[in-house]
Amino acid sequence: MSWLGRLFQGRKNGAVSLAVDQRKRHACRRGFFEPLEPRLLLSAFHAVGPTLMVTASDGGSSAYGHTPAEIRQAYGINQISFDGGAVAGSGAGQTIAIIDPYNDPYFVSSGSPSFSGSDLYQFDQDFGLPNPPSFTKVNQTGGTNYPGTGGGGYFGEVALDVEWAHAVAPQANILLVEANTNSSTDLYAAAQFAARQPGVSVVSMSYGSAETNFETSYDTYFTTPSGHTGVTFVASTGDNGSPGYYPAYSPNVLAVGGDYAEYG
Repeated sequence: MSWLGRLFQGRKNGAVSLAVDQRKRHACRRGFFEPLEPRLLLSAFHAVGPTLMVTASDGGSSAYGHTPAEIRQAYGINQISFDGGAVAGSGAGQTIAIIDPYNDPYFVSSGSPSFSGSDLYQFDQDFGLPNPPSFTKVNQTGGTNYPGTGGGGYFGEVALDVEWAHAVAPQANILLVEANTNSSTDLYAAAQFAARQPGVSVVSMSYGSAETNFETSYDTYFTTPSGHTGVTFVASTGDNGSPGYYPAYSPNVLAVGGDYAEYG
């Protein structure tokens, strides 16, 4: 599960949790990057208490969950500001790079004529969010010859990562970098490519593997490139408590675990 998902996931009665996106609700992903942690396909919030009903874009049954605005309020995200309150913490002027394996064809760059049929556009319409200033999807070398879909098993992970990064920072640009496979070689290459791109200030990595005695040799992958403005690398610690996963355990990475939140 993504680091954003772990921030907001709840499993107890009355706790905030994530609701399963209707189009993707029956798939789960197992595939580790040696290996990736198991993931539930999630893309909107679900909770006991005040909820919003959202009709699935494919005409299927509806999902119930708290809105992005409610979550921003619950966690105080909408109160973040800088320079003594002069600059709102909306992500404006920043670029979030998101690393995921394989291609999700339901996400297309905002400059594409088909963007209005994409999952991100539908998510924004459902929850009253503005489209991001820019959403760009590339392969791990920056091209548009996208990798295979990997059987579709990662679609929900892409949806969760992209949509909720946008929900938390609605004015940030988003760069989705799709690695060729879920191997560490491809995922690290994608992360390094993302960190080198102008304007990128955050690289989000929702994958991990068990620690090894040679993992420190990879720590240099998660450093700000020479001559680039500072880049923060963020990774999920995993879904099952301790022990967590690498690269979240790298000293160069901000590790994000789970949270339970009472709301409503």
